[in-house]
Amino acid sequence: MTGREVADRLRAVLLPGTTPPGASPDDVTNAERRLNFSLPRDMRQFYECMNGTEQITDHEHGLVRLWSLDELRTVREERADERDYESIADAIVFADHLHWSWAYAGLPVAPPNSDDDNFHVFIIGGAGGTIPIATSFSRFAELILTDDPKLYEHAG
Repeated sequence: MTGREVADRLRAVLLPGTTPPGASPDDVTNAERRLNFSLPRDMRQFYECMNGTEQITDHEHGLVRLWSLDELRTVREERADERDYESIADAIVFADHLHWSWAYAGLPVAPPNSDDDNFHVFIIGGAGGTIPIATSFSRFAELILTDDPKLYEHAG
């Protein structure tokens, strides 16, 4: 699934009027510079179509809010006081569940295995530690769209 398809499918499950417009390519580049992090292609496409979600998805779609580019932080910045996350300190926190009951962070795989399997997504917070749940941004979006139990298991 491309980033554009992720945005289109998420729009269909969000309340009308709660999806912000896309970010400009310059906005994405500036966020990447600030974070010292290159977003995977599908995530970059998503942000160029929809700059996060203003509201959480409904209970049938994970209760997840995807953060805007301005909100993106490294795990180190977001959870500076916790040692459980040292192995993914440079990962980018980009979404949360139910107003930060726990969050989702991604870290690129180097070198990428493929275009579709290049960004490992973890649960952080909740029960503590890091819990891998997806191997790309698009696969993470599929978990939201199907309300997959991986979004919640062992999280709290």
